[in-house]
Amino acid sequence: RECVGDAAMGLGGGNDGGVVATKRAYFIKVRQAEERADPAEVAAVKWAACALSGDPLSPPIAACELGRLYNRSAVVIALASKSVPKAHKHIKGLKNIVTLNLVDNTSGAEGAAAE
Repeated sequence: RECVGDAAMGLGGGNDGGVVATKRAYFIKVRQAEERADPAEVAAVKWAACALSGDPLSPPIAACELGRLYNRSAVVIALASKSVPKAHKHIKGLKNIVTLNLVDNTSGAEGAAAE
């Protein structure tokens, strides 16, 4: 009896555990699952850090027309040094931001929801 091909030799004939996922679709699914960030974490960072410098927000806080929050001092420094990143090029001057008057919520989250 003559052996012909890998299947007759027990190599790659199936059900031998030697299957390698080489199709692109398998890799895309794995990569997409790894790259997704938790939406709650993303929101927390957006509302707690300056969109320009990444530093924690501290008064005076400013906002742009897109709703991004900034430390006003970081915006002034970036405009003065003409080093505004591409993502923030819509800020061409201090007229493009609004300084916010924020106050702490002393009643807590339950008090705000009850009103």
